[in-house]
Amino acid sequence: MASGTTSLLRDFGFTLGPSVIGAIALTQAANAIQAKLNASEDLRNAMQAFDSAPAHASGATRESLEAAVGAVHSGPLGANGVPATVMVDGKSVPLNPLQSVAFDALDHSYSMAFVVCAGAALLATLIVGIGFTGVESRSRVSGEPETV
Repeated sequence: MASGTTSLLRDFGFTLGPSVIGAIALTQAANAIQAKLNASEDLRNAMQAFDSAPAHASGATRESLEAAVGAVHSGPLGANGVPATVMVDGKSVPLNPLQSVAFDALDHSYSMAFVVCAGAALLATLIVGIGFTGVESRSRVSGEPETV
């Protein structure tokens, strides 16, 4: 039963841990992106131009731009996934003004999440170390302490 319980808790941690850390990291990244947008008028203007770009395009280009705008507005991962520039007629044209901001925000938030995980692992190690302090080893047959 103890083995089954240990396995269950380990599997629960493997499932819950990445979900919680991912949710926290993505929320922090979204907040950081919004703070950058609020602080920079140039970035806000670039985003307005990016958002209105599909209205000035036609056909497949318009569909691609609408998909890019939708992805950027979907959250930090989408904003990081759309390239900052694209090649048009051999020239590099700016596309996604949030790509570098999203990359930096995700980098910082996941770094903090890994530090939290390391702290949790250290805490778990301390709890186990303290929990096993003073535990006396007993023989399984006689109940008397073993000599090691």
